[in-house]
Amino acid sequence: MALFKKHFWMNRFDLLVELAVPAGLWLLLELIVDIAQSVTGDYVYFGVPAVVALFGSAIMELFVNGARMCTNYSMGLAMGRTRRCMLGLILGESVTHMALAAAAVLALNLVSVGMDRLLGFPARESLFALIPWWVWPVTFLAALAVGFASGILLLAFGQRGFWAMWGIWMVAFIVPANTPGLDFAALPAPLMIAGAALAAAVLLGWLVWSVWYALHCPVKL
Repeated sequence: MALFKKHFWMNRFDLLVELAVPAGLWLLLELIVDIAQSVTGDYVYFGVPAVVALFGSAIMELFVNGARMCTNYSMGLAMGRTRRCMLGLILGESVTHMALAAAAVLALNLVSVGMDRLLGFPARESLFALIPWWVWPVTFLAALAVGFASGILLLAFGQRGFWAMWGIWMVAFIVPANTPGLDFAALPAPLMIAGAALAAAVLLGWLVWSVWYALHCPVKL
């Protein structure tokens, strides 16, 4: 525990960045929503600022978790820490940071509700009413898994690993959006479930390989 506290304190500025980015998104959108409501009189019941802050925080955690594995892991090994020790420290740090980020988003949502009351606007729905509870752990666990696995991939293959991930990212976002007639919401439920199960299996396999590689194979120090 003492070692974890020291590691956590050493990387405290990472946490500040992870909290500042979603908070900045929330503040910008909150100002826009409140000004628009005051000027037009059209009330927005959808909690846009807090929802954007939630998913913005998850995306931030994805990239930070990947960078953490690329830098802190190899740095710890170079300083004499064992592989298991560094994996435990980094995973513990990532989970703690994500829990604090989720708590910060909830706090920002409460601030949004308070501002609605202060300004005389109808109160917006809570985040739990807008987003099912299970989306929260799934979102952050996916950010942890993909970030961790991506960091290991970069350690294993360097620039080639980066371009492979960049290609997958581009295909995933550009191809569906530019394929006429493709509507995932219109797909039969069994097909959607099968696709989700396949994606989860691929991610799980990638994650298992990443843990094995981190514990047994050489990494760039």
